[in-house]
Amino acid sequence: MYTIKSISAEGEYYLVNHWQKHKRFWVKKSELKKSMLFSREQDAKASLTKLLNVMDEYANDEFKIVEV
Repeated sequence: MYTIKSISAEGEYYLVNHWQKHKRFWVKKSELKKSMLFSREQDAKASLTKLLNVMDEYANDEFKIVEV
């Protein structure tokens, strides 16, 4: 299982899969649940790319792929 870790001045957050269901794009590590993870690394990367295309305020963050 995979997710994307975002590191910024606001802190560390993890990208949520099925954000419509969970009603948020990013969560803290303590809030991360198995249902929020991506099954494949490339799905996590694709989701991040789509998000950055519409929300450019995240463009300066540092991103890392995380295997959970």
